[in-house]
Amino acid sequence: MSASGASTGEEEAAVLPEDAELRWRAFDAWTTARLFAATLEGDLDDDAPWEAVTKLQVRGTSDVLDLALQYCESPDPKARARGLDVLAQIGAKNRSPESFSFTIRVDTAICRLADADPNVVQSAAWALAHLGGTRATTALAKLLNH
Repeated sequence: MSASGASTGEEEAAVLPEDAELRWRAFDAWTTARLFAATLEGDLDDDAPWEAVTKLQVRGTSDVLDLALQYCESPDPKARARGLDVLAQIGAKNRSPESFSFTIRVDTAICRLADADPNVVQSAAWALAHLGGTRATTALAKLLNH
């Protein structure tokens, strides 16, 4: 399924190997779109989709950032949650408040705190907790008082 909710052939072919080590190695050859499709497989707490999330975070390229932001705007709440999960720690080494990607990631997560879906709100809160900074902390504090 794409971020817009439409299914594509490439994403339908994203069959995950059962063995975690084989999956991790296979992910290296997968496109960013295929990895994102893998994040939508199964339940939100399943291991294989989380491994795809982690691989995307480690990859940390601009196309990963762009697709994560697109997923955050999807009509599908699971895709929105996964987009936020990726944004939470993409390029974990670059947490500088001066970084454009840092600012847009915080802005996106803050915006999704008002989402109608509780899983999306949870992913947004976790993203803010991982990102840190004054704006993220303030937004989380407001959520506690909501």
